[in-house]
Amino acid sequence: MHRWGVVFTMDEKFNPASELHQLTDEEIETRLAAAIWVNERRAFVLRYLEDKKLKRKRAARSEELEIARGAKTVAREAISVAKLAQRSAKLAFTLASIATAAAIAAAAVAAAILYLKH
Repeated sequence: MHRWGVVFTMDEKFNPASELHQLTDEEIETRLAAAIWVNERRAFVLRYLEDKKLKRKRAARSEELEIARGAKTVAREAISVAKLAQRSAKLAFTLASIATAAAIAAAAVAAAILYLKH
């Protein structure tokens, strides 16, 4: 009998949540294998363990999604940097081509001047 005069059965008093939170999955599985919990209690513990594992999977999936989003952002930035590098390389190539043409022109002028002096 409870102090308020209410009678509880063992199953009604069974509240393993605080006990289960303190146990690792392996400890819970060991106790299940040892048949420490039976009938409704066993079903409750099995559901608890499944829910716990499902929550971990969801958390891991959520974390993986965040990592993927971060990787996508980094990839976009890398593409942006690569495009900027490509534009810079094209500009450098254009400037090098102009410098080469100017050097050829200068060499031609110098050759013409030498030819005319002799």
